[in-house]
Amino acid sequence: MGSSTSTPPPPAKSKKPAQKAADNQILTSYQKVIVRNAWRHMSQKGPSNCGSTITRRMMARKSTIGEVLDRSTLDYHNIQIVEFLQKVMQMLDEPDKISKLCQEIGQKHAKYRRTKGMKV
Repeated sequence: MGSSTSTPPPPAKSKKPAQKAADNQILTSYQKVIVRNAWRHMSQKGPSNCGSTITRRMMARKSTIGEVLDRSTLDYHNIQIVEFLQKVMQMLDEPDKISKLCQEIGQKHAKYRRTKGMKV
């Protein structure tokens, strides 16, 4: 008697690849322009200057960083920081790659947790 059959809902529309990529973005297009302009401005004074400024500011905020970094490796770290930031600037449209890069760097530093007293 009066068995009613309900019609199934229409299939969900799949997102276009461009829409999926846009959903995954951390920064808006406008913010990316600002970050890229700031980086261009910062790096005009030379990469080593930029790296040393970042290292100095990190050490000023957290004095234990100076205890962890060996003075003989400061120049090396300055260069590494700049190279990292350059990679990030190149990958601003690919947050998953930035996340992977950060994870790799974190894994490399994890060994210093015990030997240098770095905190997670």
